[in-house]
Amino acid sequence: MRLTVLTVALCAALGSFASANAAQNDFDAGANVPAARKAQAARLGFDQVGLDRDGRQNALLGRYGADGAAKAGSVNPRATGSDQVAALFHAELGALVGLLPGSTMTVRQVKTLADGATYYNLEQSYQGVPVVGDEVTVQVGADGVVQAVFGSAVTIERIGTTAKASADSVYGAARQAALRGGVLT
Repeated sequence: MRLTVLTVALCAALGSFASANAAQNDFDAGANVPAARKAQAARLGFDQVGLDRDGRQNALLGRYGADGAAKAGSVNPRATGSDQVAALFHAELGALVGLLPGSTMTVRQVKTLADGATYYNLEQSYQGVPVVGDEVTVQVGADGVVQAVFGSAVTIERIGTTAKASADSVYGAARQAALRGGVLT
């Protein structure tokens, strides 16, 4: 019982933190975006790069006219399903959002609106271990053209993912802690 309450409280606290952090983000598509990042984004068909207060990228916006169609000469990536959206991150788009070797993106939720636009929420994993702390959402138009990418990957380098204890010993310790009132020794 206490572990369940602790888990719910922890999730609520983390959710509040994420909401507060998101509220503090500013969109800066101006002079603070490095020229190399702007050029890389432009090669992929994005003409605006948004940064948060910490200088981390939080949005890539595509080249579209008032009618919502891609502007002439635009080379926006295309994707028509979850597998193709996830595959975009194995190429230059992955580097643009800060995905490093050893990390992958997997679609975890898909929502299609009445106008045909589809939003893919992706989660990051590092060497098969889920990464918590940020998310990426890809907006794809009804025509299959990637219109925007929101968020960025968590930067992870050289972190060991080999377990230091067996699953049985961890389970046993958690069970004993639950029996002692939630105190882990």
